[in-house]
Amino acid sequence: MSGRIAELPSDRGGLATPNLVKFWNSLKLAWLSRLISADDRSTWKRVSMAKLGTALNIPSLSTSKILAEGPHTISKAADTLSNPFWKSLFKLMPQVEGAFYKTNVVSLSERSIWGNSDYLVGGKPLSRKTCSPKLIRNFNKVSDFISSNTNMLLNEAEVTEIIGKENVPAWNQIAEKITNQILQKGLTWHSIIRPAPGPQHEGWSRMVSETWKARKYYPLLAAANGPQARNTNERYWTSEGLTTYNDKRWDNLWMNHARLRCNLRVKMEEWRILWGRQELNRYKDKYATLAGGNSVACSYCHDEIETEMHIYVECEVTGEFWRSARYWFSEVFKVAPTLALKGPRLFGLEKEQPSDLSNIFYRCARYCIYNNRYKTSLPSLQFFEKLVRDELKTKYRGKKFTKYAASPEEAAAIQWMRVQMGWAQTLPEKLYPEPSS
Repeated sequence: MSGRIAELPSDRGGLATPNLVKFWNSLKLAWLSRLISADDRSTWKRVSMAKLGTALNIPSLSTSKILAEGPHTISKAADTLSNPFWKSLFKLMPQVEGAFYKTNVVSLSERSIWGNSDYLVGGKPLSRKTCSPKLIRNFNKVSDFISSNTNMLLNEAEVTEIIGKENVPAWNQIAEKITNQILQKGLTWHSIIRPAPGPQHEGWSRMVSETWKARKYYPLLAAANGPQARNTNERYWTSEGLTTYNDKRWDNLWMNHARLRCNLRVKMEEWRILWGRQELNRYKDKYATLAGGNSVACSYCHDEIETEMHIYVECEVTGEFWRSARYWFSEVFKVAPTLALKGPRLFGLEKEQPSDLSNIFYRCARYCIYNNRYKTSLPSLQFFEKLVRDELKTKYRGKKFTKYAASPEEAAAIQWMRVQMGWAQTLPEKLYPEPSS
């Protein structure tokens, strides 16, 4: 398994293994929030701000002054710092600030336009040192470009009245860069909303106030490196014939597995199916000589190579079990999951909750087939029934049953569990509707 895939979050098909470099950088970035929120009289903050102020050529650097500087400007000035900790921390600012506003488009109006690598004029970030004082005083963030009369981008007449005709060409260049960025995000100027009444943020203060812990900076660093890789096992299933599963469907499957609450052995096998890595007979030819032989044939039909696709979809023997289990399930719970499609038999229904009755059926049938391979010639319906009971016990645990009490689809399952678990003697009848016929 590649490290890149292992580092993916569990809801994207990975193992959520932390990247040590990003983990360490996120720990350092947490000190950025501490620096801004700390008391100006604290010794460590005064020393740190004095060093950075010298690098920025800003005497008596304060919290409000540093927030007014763009991340690119601070990052460039950090090259002259002697302290390796603060130097490496400030060098991370452009990428983490860009990732923050990429995921928080509703806050885009508050973003500073100065010293920002997303707004380049002549190949360089905008600098207060090279622009007109009128432009600097009146335009500091994206929302300043919105007309208070039309709630749209200021027109030329309004701009001329604010900063004078001689500054209009420079203003047009900046407005063009902001417009291009807004369009790249799939937005328009209609989408840019002025800051709501309440606490107002300056510069990048929203970023440090909302991501004040290291674990909040980590996903920003991950997003700053571009789109995350896809789990390569998705391509394996495409080669096996599941060509209709696109990125969105896979995301739903990974998300469902991350939210799944069931027996851990069952959950582990569900994960291995998604990865195409179940310990089936197809791997036996790679083992040393086994006492029972190294046959790769299916444990049930003994004809084809035992793979996930064969044992859950193509095998005629397990197909008989699927039909028997479906008949029992539909008779007891009045729900008849389809057996016509390959995807649900392998992974369940990605658009439904993991605790949905149909998904419980598919999951229990799969584990029953896998677990019974060396025990019986046909998977046991009795074992399947026990698996379903355990799943429903978890689903209705404590007072969770009240959440489903009004659902006609769940009524038969709740009634069945009342009998199986002896709930009929301990819970009031009115909580359970009669099952629909």
